[in-house]
Amino acid sequence: MPEVVAGAVPGAVPEKDRETARQPDPEAGKQFLESIEGGNCKTCHYTSKLRMVGPGMESVTKRHTDEWLRMWLTDPQGTWRSDHPETEELKTRTRKAKAPVTSCVKKPMTQWQVDDLISFLETLEKE
Repeated sequence: MPEVVAGAVPGAVPEKDRETARQPDPEAGKQFLESIEGGNCKTCHYTSKLRMVGPGMESVTKRHTDEWLRMWLTDPQGTWRSDHPETEELKTRTRKAKAPVTSCVKKPMTQWQVDDLISFLETLEKE
């Protein structure tokens, strides 16, 4: 299990481990997104721009920074309660003050799962 460093961005590779860190795998991210272990994201999200229960995931990496996506993926409720500028903008854009009900991942994601998932989400970018 990677070392947790106070003040570090959730899911970030610690400095001492960067040389041995593996590259994010978009295919593994896609498999995780579609799996029960991964929260079965496709139950509520399309990988297109269409909205289902939750927003479409197309170009989500253009709408949000890597830092914010890591926060959301690891703790959606905590991210919603935060005063992070992207969260405040999301609340304004969606006209929601109440935290959304998420049925996302029930157990903590590893940093590799977060990296892989974001890597897959980056493949959904459209011009």
